[in-house]
Amino acid sequence: MLDGEKQCGYEIEVRSNGQFELRGYGQKLLDVYSNRTQEIQAHLEKWEQAQGEAATPAQRKAATLKTRKNKVRDVDREMLFQQWGAELKVRQLQLPDIPKNQAALIDREWNATQSVNAGVNHCSERDSLFRRSQVERFALEHHLGEQSFDALQSAFDYNPALIQGAERVMELLRQPEVRSQYEQIVQAVNCLQRWQQATEYLGHRATKLNEIHQVTQIYLDEHKSPQVFRQQIQEDLTRYQNILNSQKQLEI
Repeated sequence: MLDGEKQCGYEIEVRSNGQFELRGYGQKLLDVYSNRTQEIQAHLEKWEQAQGEAATPAQRKAATLKTRKNKVRDVDREMLFQQWGAELKVRQLQLPDIPKNQAALIDREWNATQSVNAGVNHCSERDSLFRRSQVERFALEHHLGEQSFDALQSAFDYNPALIQGAERVMELLRQPEVRSQYEQIVQAVNCLQRWQQATEYLGHRATKLNEIHQVTQIYLDEHKSPQVFRQQIQEDLTRYQNILNSQKQLEI
């Protein structure tokens, strides 16, 4: 909807909660076209006067449902427009001008790619490793309505800087040498968790172990390209092997 509104030339105001409104259409103007809020409030005031106490959240929710009316299917639109116009005059309100010229149609695929690239650049400035969800959040918060949802999802799926998904890592883990390396890392982590003496001895290095494990999990969860994944696995394996050697010396 937001994408369509922008394509028609309307300006958008995004609220802090992620909802949006058309610029120029304030609450007083919106109330002319919907009196649900007034109906609910009137029902609650009547109930509170009768009961002598304030309504609870559950009772407010019940009031919302109780005052809901079945939608009228066959409405005389001309009569409805006249009614709205009369109400606007009574309240001394005026509708903003309808955009005369539609906004120039944007190349949505290109624009979606730019939004995703901006999110990647933003996240990579802060962390060398980041999740796709972080990029998605940035793109939606800072480029809301600039492209269709389908175009944005396609840009996420094919962006080379992003982790590609479960199918890629499953294909990668089917390679015997990669799976073997990963299993060694998992085994090393399990061993380290059981060896309390070694963990205490390693001290601050144990914290580094957790960081390495988190890095590995990110690669397993969201999967970078095979070359980067393979290199990271090998680096992690080397670090774990060094730590394991230190622990074995302790046991001797």
